[in-house]
Amino acid sequence: MDNAHESRLQELEAMVQRFMQEVQELESYVQDKVQKIRHAETEIRKIKETFKQEVAMEVKKEERGLAAKTVKSVSDSLVVNPPSAATLRSWRKQETSSLTERLADKFAILKKPVSFPKISLPKLRAPKFHLPRLHFPQVRLPRFHAPKIRFPQFHLPKLSLKPFWIGLRHLTRAAIFSFLLFTIGFFIMNANAYSQITMAWLTQFSGASTESPLTDLAAQQAAPIQELFPVSNDKEDQKLQIPDLNLAVTPPDNRLIIPKLNKNIPILDTDPAKLANADISVLEDSFQEDLKNGVIHFPGTANPGEIGNVFITGHSSYYLWDEGDYKDVFARLNKLVVGDDIVVYYNQQKYTYKVREKREVKKDDVSILEQGDGKTLTLMTCTPVGTNLRRLVIVAEQVE
Repeated sequence: MDNAHESRLQELEAMVQRFMQEVQELESYVQDKVQKIRHAETEIRKIKETFKQEVAMEVKKEERGLAAKTVKSVSDSLVVNPPSAATLRSWRKQETSSLTERLADKFAILKKPVSFPKISLPKLRAPKFHLPRLHFPQVRLPRFHAPKIRFPQFHLPKLSLKPFWIGLRHLTRAAIFSFLLFTIGFFIMNANAYSQITMAWLTQFSGASTESPLTDLAAQQAAPIQELFPVSNDKEDQKLQIPDLNLAVTPPDNRLIIPKLNKNIPILDTDPAKLANADISVLEDSFQEDLKNGVIHFPGTANPGEIGNVFITGHSSYYLWDEGDYKDVFARLNKLVVGDDIVVYYNQQKYTYKVREKREVKKDDVSILEQGDGKTLTLMTCTPVGTNLRRLVIVAEQVE
C-alpha cells in the first residue's frame, strides 16, 4: 500500500514538472510575440511621421506653385478685363474646393486602419490529480455518566415580626431612659447656673422688682458745684460749719459690674511670670485656677481706658464639685441687650461702657481678640450653658 502511494506521488511530481516546463515555454513564446508587436508599432509610427512630413512638403510646394500661377493669371486677366465682385467670389470658391479635394486625397491614406497579426496561444490543460483516499479507523469513546448530586433542601423558618417589635420597644425604652438620665445628670452638673436662670425667670414672671442696687453705679453723676461759705473765727463754730463730703468710693481691687444681672465680679490679671515660655497645657491650668476667683482680663489685650479691645472671659457653668464662687458668673450673660450698661473699676478708676453688639461665634474664632482703633470692651463665655459648643460675645463701647 505504501509503495503504491509513493509511485503515484512520483508520477504526479513528474506531471507537475512537465506542466511547469510547458508554462515556461509558453511564457517565452508570448514574450517573443509581444516584442515583435512592439517593434512593428514602432516602425508604423516612424512610417506615419515620414509620410506626414512628405505630404506636408508636397502640399506647400503645390500651394506655392498654384498661388504663383493664380496670381500671374489673375494679374494678366485683371489687366485686360478686370473681374467683377461676383466673379472673384466664384474664383475663391473654386480654388478652395480644389484645394480641399487635393488635401483629402493626400490624407486619405492616413485614415486607413492598421491591422496587426493575430497571435494564437496554445491551450493549456492542467493535469488532473487523483489523490488516494485515506481511511481512518473509527474510535468509539466510552460513555461517561455524571453522577447526580442531590443538594439538601433548606426550609426557611417563617419570619415573625413580633421579636422585631419587642426589640424595638426595648430599644425605645432604653433610649428614653438614657435621655432622661443624661438630662437629669446635665442639670445636676450645671445646677448652680440653671438655678440662677430659673430664679431670674420666676422673679420676672411673678412681677417682682428686679432693679439691682448696682444700677446707680452706672449713672453718670455730675460734679457738685462748690460754693464758698463764711468761716467763723470761733473754733467751736468752725466744727459745726464743716460741710458733708461728697466723695466717690472705689473698690480697692479691679471689678466688673453688670447692673442688669446684679453682678459684681473681681477682674484678675494673669501673672506674666506664668506666661513666660509656657505651653498650652500650663496656660489652660493657669486660666482655670484664676477663673475660680473671678473673671480673667486676657493677657495681651488693652487695659480699660486705653485704645483697643479690653477682652474679659468667664465661666457660664462648670463642674458642680469644683471649688470657687465664680464658676457660673456669666450664666445669664445672654440677657444683655444693646444699650445696657457695664461698669469697670480698674486701677481705682471708673469706666462706663454701653453694649453695642451681641453675637455667637465658633469656639476657634480668634477674630474677637482684634484690638481695633476705638475703646471697646468684649465679654466672652461658653454657650449654651453647660456646653462647650460655641461662644457668646458681648461687645460694648466706652462712654466718655
